[in-house]
Amino acid sequence: MSGERIRPLLRLLESADRPLSLGNVGLVFREYVEALRHASRAEQRLLFAEIRRAVEAFGDGLTVRERLALRELLSNAAERSPLDAERHALLARLETLPTRVRLEVQGRANVLLVSSQEFEGRPFGVVQPLDVLCEPGGDRIVLEHAADDDAVFKGFQQAIWAAKQCLLRVAGDAAIPERFVGATVRGILPYVPNALPVAGPSIGLGAAVAAVSTFLGRPVAPEIAFTGWVDPQGRVHSVGALREKITAAFDKGIREVFVPAQEAEDLSAALQSSIEIHRVESLDEVIRRLFDVHPPSPRESLQLREIEGERRRVLFSCVGKADPFGRYLDRDRRPVEREVQEEGPILAVCRALRPDAAAIFYTSRGPFNDYSEQACAVAASLEDAGCRAMTAPLTSVSDPSDYSEIVPALSAAAANAIHTLGHDDFDLFVNLSSGSPQMETTWHLLRDIGRHPTRLLQVRESRFVTPGESRVREVPRQIDVRRKAET
Repeated sequence: MSGERIRPLLRLLESADRPLSLGNVGLVFREYVEALRHASRAEQRLLFAEIRRAVEAFGDGLTVRERLALRELLSNAAERSPLDAERHALLARLETLPTRVRLEVQGRANVLLVSSQEFEGRPFGVVQPLDVLCEPGGDRIVLEHAADDDAVFKGFQQAIWAAKQCLLRVAGDAAIPERFVGATVRGILPYVPNALPVAGPSIGLGAAVAAVSTFLGRPVAPEIAFTGWVDPQGRVHSVGALREKITAAFDKGIREVFVPAQEAEDLSAALQSSIEIHRVESLDEVIRRLFDVHPPSPRESLQLREIEGERRRVLFSCVGKADPFGRYLDRDRRPVEREVQEEGPILAVCRALRPDAAAIFYTSRGPFNDYSEQACAVAASLEDAGCRAMTAPLTSVSDPSDYSEIVPALSAAAANAIHTLGHDDFDLFVNLSSGSPQMETTWHLLRDIGRHPTRLLQVRESRFVTPGESRVREVPRQIDVRRKAET
């Protein structure tokens, strides 16, 4: 067998690992069988061995449609050859494979994603069940199996925000049970490897539906799938690669798909006749259609219970290493530690405070102190949530631990930000939990900036937060440092 002939086949086998690990076996099987038509006998043996390996590894996840397609492909693969025995053995194995039963599970929804790594030079769609769970305490938003693209977590996080607000709009205050207030919302993709090779915020619509399913205690039919970016206001935005996603949904036996109304991609008549496609503009209409809930009356967005007021809210914050999102090993997830992503302190504060405007201060000098990229990412997330955001570089600061640099720089930048806002009728809040310890101390020194009394906020670690509490707490102006004797 010449090297020129075997190299393309080896590339095919190597690139097939990603779609196979994500459950898109139909795409790989079609490529394998097509390669059989032009392969030598040795190459055919290799391909049959790979098809057999894939069937054994992923067979219980094969849908009826995928089994029928593979059976038809193998039956028409080639005329009689010395490898007919291998082909008939595979056909017989398909008849005996167990079937993974799709169950209606509260908090589970099928999401349509697109891989960030291509197969044979093109992207491919993925259908995955997403579980959204609520755990007492912590007041966090967490996504397990951290993606290689922060947009995946951003799409998940904003979908959870939108799901809560949508339920308040369409079903009233009683829609979210008290036990879910101050709880940790955790998203899990149970059938994918830890390094999830998908990209973009497509997870959003399915995540929001799964969260609503958890809050209401009502399952979603397993033959329905979702794709679309949901912003914090509940609007559904286009995400692209719809044809690849619908093709994967077809292979997986999905009967209905909810997609953004703005998607302009023309789908083939064959797919449209097999799958009912719902084009939607907002999460509200999806929730009403799936769960048959209706709004009792219009209402305002949920506000932070501990901080109330009628004036506009402005947030000042530096940027830290965990902003906008932090990655870490969640050692509490036993028996196996899992890499997860969760929102950083700035977004945690904004989820509770819901500011009208924010000024994000950051250092930009030196290879280890340049936080311009993180600042822009935070500002973009806040803009998506309807908050006017501005970024303010501290260009004179080269050492974020040097008070002689930080105090004058942060003082001047904060005063300039107040001037830029151009109004006096707002309450000023400062996030203490992002940036260096010296930056936090500087905010204490600059507590009253100009004529604006400043209220300081901190984000506590989730392990110290009890159910019903917020991680965000206001730091009082005066703290009693006298320790009371224990009785």
